[in-house]
Amino acid sequence: MNEKRNQSFRELSTFRVGGNAKRVLYPETPHECVEVLQTLLEEKSEYLILGGGSNILPSDEDYTGVVVVPTFTNVEYTKSNDATVEVVADAGVVWDTLVFETVQKNLWGLENLSGIPGLVGASPIQNIGAYGTDVSKTIQWVEVYDTHTKKISVLSNAGLCFGYRTSRLKKERGRFVVLRVCFALSLTECPNVSYKDVQAHFSNTKETPSLSAIREAVLQIRATKFPDLHIYGTAGSFFTNPIVSKKEAERILALFPEAVHFPEGEEVKFSLAWLLDNVLHVKGMREGGAMVWHAQPLVLVAEKNATAKEVHALAKKIIALVKENVGIEIVPEVFIL
Repeated sequence: MNEKRNQSFRELSTFRVGGNAKRVLYPETPHECVEVLQTLLEEKSEYLILGGGSNILPSDEDYTGVVVVPTFTNVEYTKSNDATVEVVADAGVVWDTLVFETVQKNLWGLENLSGIPGLVGASPIQNIGAYGTDVSKTIQWVEVYDTHTKKISVLSNAGLCFGYRTSRLKKERGRFVVLRVCFALSLTECPNVSYKDVQAHFSNTKETPSLSAIREAVLQIRATKFPDLHIYGTAGSFFTNPIVSKKEAERILALFPEAVHFPEGEEVKFSLAWLLDNVLHVKGMREGGAMVWHAQPLVLVAEKNATAKEVHALAKKIIALVKENVGIEIVPEVFIL
């Protein structure tokens, strides 16, 4: 197992801000990861499980606990019937590498999630989603280490209690450590082009889009909305879309009749990007070296010398603006350390 000392969060996170992690461990197998966790629990040491660092805003202060980064990357494909293949991927597999591989193998289900940064282990925690789908649609089960029972267990799709950008794993943050994830992918052609941007991309063709065509379309669309990670630090969309009661939705729509909204069970989900863009006009807003991305108001970016404090201050300013002008509380999608 590899170990590093005083490693900067600028290297460990895609926001490229923050202080140092005093000690970083890189377990290379699920078994090694469990052994590390058991030792840390016995020692009552503070620790942080970190994947690709694409959904975290570190602190400018040094982290004195132990950071654990899974690096095990095995992937197994098993044909369960004539229509389905089960794909079991280790937590350390790079998410988009897995998506690319499944597209190459003509397996349907993950293609609309192309280009999302991070590792497989984080995908069920946040129930990552984009362009008309989310991982809860394909996840069969997740193998976890339960820090309460100190045992390995398997959580079914139903047991994961998936919701919009959430799951039991997120709601009980710190209890479960993801080791492996099983996806059920389809051998049958089933393109999902329901999302407006994807639909528009294929509006001039009558042919059914192929897997690779959908992946390429999603990558192209993402490139127009998200910053170049070689230039800016970011965690992508910083906030989740607000979900409110029908009564609250009526109040908001009375103020902003054109606000983009969708039914979400018995409640209503509003497009926060629409509110930020059309009501609050936050694109380009700055706080030191942190700013709102010009092409997507949900995205906060950090310039080269930005601090985590500046990013956090900008986020708090946006939260206050939404509360003052729209009357609702918005919450970060990003985990703030």
